[in-house]
Amino acid sequence: MLRIFIRVNSGGTQLGYSDLLLSTATAQWKSMNAREEISALVEQLNGSDYRFAFDKDFVMKACLVLTDDISDIRFKVTNFNASNTKKIENNWKNITGALKQAVALLVSFGFAERSLTSANSVLPIAYYLLKRGLPASYDSAMKYAADRRGVHQWLLKSLLRGAFGAQGDTVLSNMRGIIKTQNSAFPSQALADRLQQMNRPIRFTDEDIDDLLTTSYGQKQAFLVLSLLYPWVDFRNAFCLDHIHPQTAFTRKKLRQGGVPEEDVEFCLAHCDELPNLQVLASVPNMEKSGMPFEKWLTEQFPAKKTRNEFCEKQIIPDTGLQLSNFRKFFEARAELMRSELLRVLQSASSAGESA
Repeated sequence: MLRIFIRVNSGGTQLGYSDLLLSTATAQWKSMNAREEISALVEQLNGSDYRFAFDKDFVMKACLVLTDDISDIRFKVTNFNASNTKKIENNWKNITGALKQAVALLVSFGFAERSLTSANSVLPIAYYLLKRGLPASYDSAMKYAADRRGVHQWLLKSLLRGAFGAQGDTVLSNMRGIIKTQNSAFPSQALADRLQQMNRPIRFTDEDIDDLLTTSYGQKQAFLVLSLLYPWVDFRNAFCLDHIHPQTAFTRKKLRQGGVPEEDVEFCLAHCDELPNLQVLASVPNMEKSGMPFEKWLTEQFPAKKTRNEFCEKQIIPDTGLQLSNFRKFFEARAELMRSELLRVLQSASSAGESA
């Protein structure tokens, strides 16, 4: 009957698939109202600041993935039958707890809707938290710091490689199967191995890394790549992606006034928004910096040479002239430093994942 209604309704005011499935669940849940519970959970996951954009489809998909007794996790009518719906109702407390905990972990990693390129990537993490029965303090306790790093690295690589694209149900089923057999740390290597077997490698070639370096300000991937390069940042604090040499300086007139050689003007305009001219800054310093020339801001912010050098080392700032007129040399030198670090972080971990 539900399938027939969907077909007929397609000619009028369409309800979402999840709205129709919710009607079925609401009719079958005995101890609570499914529609009210799921709608409330969506609001809680997105937060009062609308940091994320999760929807009812995501929560209902999570119901299938996070309920062990449901083997078929495809988002279709027959998987929300009376038997499965009862299992979901019985497991609802665990589902809500795991999803809230997973989202709290995402917040600690600095994620928001603008950088979370696949909502499905959250589900293996939520399932892991549920299966291990990890406490609410997991996102901050020192005891779990190494485990969190494993989760974070795996998530970043999976998102950058688009592991949760087409045939996402098959990926989720396989990820759930791997996690189900683990009793200790997050199985990032085993998950990488399985993705490799499914022809969805999260390894990175030299060419892949070169492509990452062309990521531009405003692209969701920019945050992901910088997260790999800035493991020391506590993303629970307010931060911004900042142009090192200010964006406002990149007009032909200002570049020429700033002493940029004529043969480098087009290069500056073409590359000013790319990764080698981006950094992560806390919100207050970022506001103070604004459109100020980088060399001037750096000197004022860190008058002592030692602290200035420490900042540059953490921010992967090359030892070149930092005037706007030297932008091309600065950009190319920083790109090489970033390339070396990405090769170290991505290729060493990928090789370890493929060797098993």
